[in-house]
Amino acid sequence: MTSGSKIIMQNMDDLKSSSAMIKESMNTMSGEAAKINETSATFSGVSEKMKESIAEIGGQMNQFTV
Repeated sequence: MTSGSKIIMQNMDDLKSSSAMIKESMNTMSGEAAKINETSATFSGVSEKMKESIAEIGGQMNQFTV
C-alpha cells in the first residue's frame, strides 16, 4: 500500500472513531436532557402543591379576626 493510501486509511479510521465518540456523547446528552425534564416536571408539581398549600393556609388565616 502506498503511503498516501495508508494516510487515507488512517484518516478514515480516525473519522470512524470520532463519529462513534460523537454518537456516544449525543446519547449521553439525550439521557441527561431526559433527566432534566423529569426533574423540571417534579419541581413543577411540588411548586403547584406549595401554591395550593399556601392558598389553603391563607384561607384558614382569614377566618381569624383580631
